Amino acid sequence: MSTTDTPMPFSPGLFPAPSVSLPAGPKLTQIPLTAFPADLAGPRPGREFRRAVARYGVVVPVVLEEDPNGQVAHRHSTFTLLDGNRRVMAAREAGFETIPARVFGATTIGSHLTLALNGLRTANPVTEYEAIRELTRAGHSESDITRLTGFPASRLRARMQLARLEPALFDALRRQAITQGIAEGAARLPVALQSELVDTLEATGKLTAKDLRAVRQASLDTAVASLPIDIFEPAPSVDVPVADVAGVATAPADWRDSVRDLLEEALRIAPTTAEGRAVRAAIGAALVEMRVAKLEPSTASQAA
Repeated sequence: MSTTDTPMPFSPGLFPAPSVSLPAGPKLTQIPLTAFPADLAGPRPGREFRRAVARYGVVVPVVLEEDPNGQVAHRHSTFTLLDGNRRVMAAREAGFETIPARVFGATTIGSHLTLALNGLRTANPVTEYEAIRELTRAGHSESDITRLTGFPASRLRARMQLARLEPALFDALRRQAITQGIAEGAARLPVALQSELVDTLEATGKLTAKDLRAVRQASLDTAVASLPIDIFEPAPSVDVPVADVAGVATAPADWRDSVRDLLEEALRIAPTTAEGRAVRAAIGAALVEMRVAKLEPSTASQAA
């Protein structure tokens, strides 16, 4: 690390002792960066963030919790990293050997802390989703989680949509191979279309917004093409009038009126989800086809 990247020395005079007594809080220690997993979930820290860490060091400690299943190994114990993925990444890039950490013993509030702390900074969708999942598995409702952590309900629901992601796409999000926006868009697609995105990812090593749009458009085209337009072919002309119960001659009922009414009703109730939009488009195409082909009952037949 160059001289210009050396963190500025700490001056106790800058921070006078507090005038009130404060709780000690979790233990503060230095953890070797080699103790952390090589691959951490979430987006890579931005350039300005990395520059700040390189110049000033890691000012805010990361947060660890003692956990027998944790992936951070230090001094014959294992821990879970609750908060600070980007700080660890930036510290490694800056060439530091250790990072300051607040270390909790085994607690039951790890997921609460992850959400509460992530809510104060740039989103990390993977760690947030995993924390929310743990809380829901523990029986907490959406309102419980927002009340306990301050995590916004709208953001919570967006994270839970990631549960619909195919495992390969979720892993790609974890590895930062796809962006949060691509992952959220893919999560709204049915499994078959997500599988197509997985194939694209495996073939090219990346997914773009263009790839996502192409899969959606292909699905829409398939839905429209599969519509049985032939059922709207004109019925053979019938000139023989049909007598009603009063003996008055009337024109035969046009079955196309019923079909059109059914299609319009289906269009009204079809949902606006990704799957619903494909259905709505197919129904709309059928109605347009009827009008273009002039298959609606003629004015003459209505007058008759």
